[in-house]
Amino acid sequence: MGAEVKPLVHEGETQRQYVRVHMPARITIEGIDYNVTDLSSGGLSFKDSENRFRKGQITELLLVLPFPSFSVDIVFKAEIDQIISSEDVVGVSFIDPTFEQLSILNHVLRSFLIGEIVVSDGLLYAVSNVDFAK
Repeated sequence: MGAEVKPLVHEGETQRQYVRVHMPARITIEGIDYNVTDLSSGGLSFKDSENRFRKGQITELLLVLPFPSFSVDIVFKAEIDQIISSEDVVGVSFIDPTFEQLSILNHVLRSFLIGEIVVSDGLLYAVSNVDFAK
C-alpha cells in the first residue's frame, strides 16, 4: 500500500496583496484634507494627528492625484483597518471598488512604477520617451 498523502499547509505570515507606492496624493474625508503617505490598489495610509478615526469605521473618501493642469479624482468607499497611534498613521482598505475606479488607479500606479509618471515639486508629471527620428 502507498503512503498517505497529506495536504501541505503553509503557515507563513500574511503578505501584502498590493505594492504600496509613495507618490503625491491627498484625500478628503468629511471636508478635511490629508496627505497620503502610501497608496496601493487596495487602499492607502495617511497621517491624522487629531485621532478622528476608529478601527472598523466605514467612510467615503475622495482620492486626489495632482498633475500640473488637472487632477485625477476618485471617490472610494473605505474601511479604517489600521491605526498606529504612535505614528499618527491611519490605514484604510477600499471597499468594493468598481472596475473603472481600479482601472484608473492601477493605470496611474503602473505608470508611476515604470517611470511614465514622475514627481517634481509635489506634482505628478506624465513623461514620454517618444522617438521623433525621421
